[in-house]
Amino acid sequence: MPSREEVDDVLQRVGLAAISYYPEIHIDEPDYTVDTDVDWCLEPVTDLTDEQRAPLREAVGLAITNPTAHRYALFQTLLELAPADS
Repeated sequence: MPSREEVDDVLQRVGLAAISYYPEIHIDEPDYTVDTDVDWCLEPVTDLTDEQRAPLREAVGLAITNPTAHRYALFQTLLELAPADS
């Protein structure tokens, strides 16, 4: 389970990635992939199983490309992974 600090770090990274993302980014940066940003956002949480990581990867990717529509789902996914005492 990620610590509160790790969860906060993921949320901050997603926020930065979402601010930097725009639909035409592939035109300006042909090598850009959302997966690269998702990998960077998930660096703080290294102790997740593949089963835990898969829905989190999806939630992070969606929150980067459309934060208004998907930020609550990301928060819920992270909340499910966080320790109960945090």
